Amino acid sequence: MRATPALGSLPRPVILVAFGEDNPYGLDREWVIGLFGALLDLTQGTLVVADPAGNAPKLAHSRVRRVRYDLGPVTSAQTSALVRWAQLVISFDDGVGEPFGAFPTPALRIWRHKAPPQIGSPEPQTLNLVCGQRPDSWISRRWEWNLLESAEERPAVAEVVQLANDILAGPDFGLPGEATMRAVQLKHYLRRCRQRTPFAEYADRHLTFDRLFREIGKRFSDPIIVETGCVRAFEDWSAGYSSYLFGTYLTARQAGHLHSVDCSSENLRRAQAILTPFVARSTLHESDSVRWLENYSGRIDVLYLDSMDVGVAGYEEHALAEARAAFSKLHSDSLVLLDDTVWDEGWSGKGAKVVPWLTQQGWRILLAGYQVLLTR
Repeated sequence: MRATPALGSLPRPVILVAFGEDNPYGLDREWVIGLFGALLDLTQGTLVVADPAGNAPKLAHSRVRRVRYDLGPVTSAQTSALVRWAQLVISFDDGVGEPFGAFPTPALRIWRHKAPPQIGSPEPQTLNLVCGQRPDSWISRRWEWNLLESAEERPAVAEVVQLANDILAGPDFGLPGEATMRAVQLKHYLRRCRQRTPFAEYADRHLTFDRLFREIGKRFSDPIIVETGCVRAFEDWSAGYSSYLFGTYLTARQAGHLHSVDCSSENLRRAQAILTPFVARSTLHESDSVRWLENYSGRIDVLYLDSMDVGVAGYEEHALAEARAAFSKLHSDSLVLLDDTVWDEGWSGKGAKVVPWLTQQGWRILLAGYQVLLTR
């Protein structure tokens, strides 16, 4: 194939940026040049621009090659070889043609005017970034289609580059090698958890959840996660959306199980709909959390306490009662994560009584911020 030998001496990784025939997507020069520069900053590899119409702006740089001008006309077979040779493909709607996703090359496909579920079939190595406002029904297909959503019609350069960096980094959190895009999705969801909450002006759940999943990946081959308090509202990332995060992780891992306990049938009804893609790896239980934990006879690898809202009478004592009820099911490698727990001249929030009690039992803090993560 002509394409590969002509570029063979250039440094890797090779990022192929592919535009459609007419480039009708309103990608102005400033945005495209900004993307090219940010991708060059990302690695010391080569940027290859596939632009059949020749409309993309030119960036003079030693690590940039344009297929149209530096390689000349290429056949479909040569284009396929180029795609296979790259380490990452970034494509806009119909760039590169159909179906580049069938190649074993990780790809980020940016959709601004078309809908991926209406074209072809989902590919495990392709991440689809859908831009602009879309109906909620899209979110139900997020898992099937490797979908992520950008609220803007034209995504920020930083968002595209962050996803590119995550893809190039490969699988993470102990996920299998073929689950790179699942790891990228999970990282994207974690970033959405960085939000202000009614309890604090700065909530860095993304950091403690990230550490939690890394620890799970290192410690457990078949992790059993128990959470008290299920997801209560659709896309409520400001509350952590923990059930969805756990379901995503365990399903991508193809191992383990989530037990989510809540006393509200209405909350559980919503959670059941939200967790539909992860039904094989999750079970919802309608019960008082303390009673359920006392009666539970299995082991707990990860205990996540988030049942009673801060400010509800007795919420601190309830969290401590949950920890006591679960204590005999925890073991030497177990992890406990407390939501809505901060330091404010002493421990405050849901874990105000749990953190001191666990540390008195010989547990130690792995990471603390808006949440507190502990282990023995």
